[in-house]
Amino acid sequence: MKIQKPCYNFIMIFYIFLAVGLAVTIAAYILQLVALKSQDKKKEAITKPLIVAGLILASVMFLVQRLPDSRNILIWTTIGLLGSFAGDILLLKPENKVRLITGALGFITSNVSFLILLSPSLKLYPMPFWGVLIFIAFYALIFALIILVILGKQPFIVILGMACYFTFACFLNYEGALTFIGNPSLHAACFTLGIATLIASDIVLAKEFTGHPLANNQFIVMIIYPISQLLLATGSVLMSMNI
Repeated sequence: MKIQKPCYNFIMIFYIFLAVGLAVTIAAYILQLVALKSQDKKKEAITKPLIVAGLILASVMFLVQRLPDSRNILIWTTIGLLGSFAGDILLLKPENKVRLITGALGFITSNVSFLILLSPSLKLYPMPFWGVLIFIAFYALIFALIILVILGKQPFIVILGMACYFTFACFLNYEGALTFIGNPSLHAACFTLGIATLIASDIVLAKEFTGHPLANNQFIVMIIYPISQLLLATGSVLMSMNI
């Protein structure tokens, strides 16, 4: 009697899509650099989001195979990378104040998601549903207030908002560094370095927004930013493997 192995074919499908995700990320990264060199804005707008889209596909395909143990890791990794993906799309036109703020919130969401993964106390005790509702309501209130202020086009408030964003982002990295010191694992190192490099990328973009861009700032961002996303996704994969 011939033994059937349906699971083997099913797992192979996951690995095929994982490879496709990695291929999309690498191809999009190369095409993004080519687009920057040729100053092809249309190609830039297409290729930059594809870098993170490929990472989302690859990470999800890898983590799904490790369910149910990787359930929390899968959820927060997906939310984190989707936050970066949304930020990529919204910040294609940073001169639009609403897109600027929503894009920044996307990256904050990314940072928070990976900090939750990095912190054992938060990862092991899921927030109750009512707690999630309160968090979303608070998030929505702050978001609405910021939008109303930004639409008033007050430069001081814009600068203050950027300062608050970077203060919060640095706090997240500080918390991540403390967690890494207490748990010097490879996945903790990836998360901490990923958040740090994402902040560095945002600082370069902020200088451009304030009218004082660095020389070759777009190339600098496109060297740093994909590294940050790769580190964060790698941290999730290593965490699921207890490395």
